[in-house]
Amino acid sequence: MLQDSGRVVWTFIDEAKKERKADVIQSKLSIMLESLDAQAAASGGKLVELRDAAKTLQSELQAGEKPADSLQKFADSVSALVPEPQNLGE
Repeated sequence: MLQDSGRVVWTFIDEAKKERKADVIQSKLSIMLESLDAQAAASGGKLVELRDAAKTLQSELQAGEKPADSLQKFADSVSALVPEPQNLGE
């Protein structure tokens, strides 16, 4: 389950880095967070850490932080939990 969730999160990061508008990123992030919340509640462990990192990203974007900076911090946090898939863009 962690690998599947990790792939979803990395896909989000990849798409969000192409997007410049914080409100669009936040909208996509909210959808991803719903899924992560359910999975973290069911499985715990690193899924809780992934969810918490996503919530931190959400808070930073809502506070007006630069999307690119916040996304990079989020990507760094995620990479410590789940390596980026090699074939993400395929």
